[in-house]
Amino acid sequence: APSDDAAVQSLLADLGTGLDRISQTIAAVKAFARDDEVGTFGFVDVTDELRGAIAIARPTLPEGARLIEKLRTDGLALRSMPGQLRQAVTNLLSNAVEATAARGAETQITVYAKAIEGRLMVSVTDNGVGLSPAAEASAFKAFYTTRGKGLGLGLHLVDRFATRQGGQVRVVSASSPTIVEFSLPLKA
Repeated sequence: APSDDAAVQSLLADLGTGLDRISQTIAAVKAFARDDEVGTFGFVDVTDELRGAIAIARPTLPEGARLIEKLRTDGLALRSMPGQLRQAVTNLLSNAVEATAARGAETQITVYAKAIEGRLMVSVTDNGVGLSPAAEASAFKAFYTTRGKGLGLGLHLVDRFATRQGGQVRVVSASSPTIVEFSLPLKA
């Protein structure tokens, strides 16, 4: 029956999303456990990495929520290990989705990226609950979480990625809208 097919398709989509999350969690724990970077550096297409992160986040949004892309990154390449930029932005988007969960269809998350003076600037803005002063002060510490189900590694790994790339990450605005941004050198 057609309704059974739709139910199966929905379950398969949910299963795929769940498997993506499990994969991301395992990758985060493995990355945290390794103190050194393992892999091959090369040049990654910034737009492809950002769009990959957005594609992972989009199915996790409530119905009617808006995920806005403001990417001024066409033709930009970043020297990095493949997937690291995507994972960093995925971590930021995951936090934004969690922070906006109560807003439902009023959720708005924006990913903004562009090159400024030889640096890639990436920010994620959300209209969620914001961060308390204590949460802002501890946001990048390993295993710090304000959620019962989180591992507390997402922002820590973003910070570690940015630092190892010669960049930095910071909370620009802790109140709503919350803005977290990082900058990375676009060096050869």
